[in-house]
Amino acid sequence: MRNRLLTFFIAIIFFTYVATFAISETGATEIASTAGYTAEDVTRLHIVGADNSEVNQRIKYVVRDSLSEYVAGWCAECGTKARFDEYCAANVHNIEDIVNEVLAGYDVDYTAHVNVGRAYFPMRMYGDVILPAGEYDAVNVVLGEGEGNNWWCILFPRMCYGETSSENVEYRSRTGDWLKNLFKKKKK
Repeated sequence: MRNRLLTFFIAIIFFTYVATFAISETGATEIASTAGYTAEDVTRLHIVGADNSEVNQRIKYVVRDSLSEYVAGWCAECGTKARFDEYCAANVHNIEDIVNEVLAGYDVDYTAHVNVGRAYFPMRMYGDVILPAGEYDAVNVVLGEGEGNNWWCILFPRMCYGETSSENVEYRSRTGDWLKNLFKKKKK
């Protein structure tokens, strides 16, 4: 009986958590606002791979690292999002050239297309920052036909760090940590 009650209690907590934070854009907006970021505050980077082959997904991450390094050189100098967006628009051809230089180094039979404009993004967490789903200013990079998985981050303020890869990310939740601790205490 006690195990059933505990299971029921855990299920209620889990579904309440999912309904409140993971599904609700309103909840995400409130959290993002408390973290200080809204769609008006950030410019995002969106890179779409040529396809999902291992080599083309690897190339996508090399492009990410190259653009992150390029942006790091002038991101702080811009100071404001408006100036950053102006700089991106004025340098869209330079950004495209950097991407195409990376592609030339891999001797692939496609090029990249880069544009600066508005794009839709789903809700996303970056560390403690949660951005709600919606339209954002973005630097959009499409490799080849753009039929592969995509990758995105926040360019301004700078939250794109090329050295972070999906293999090195640890996904945790407060509920998961709480449950682990609950069952550790029970085993003792």
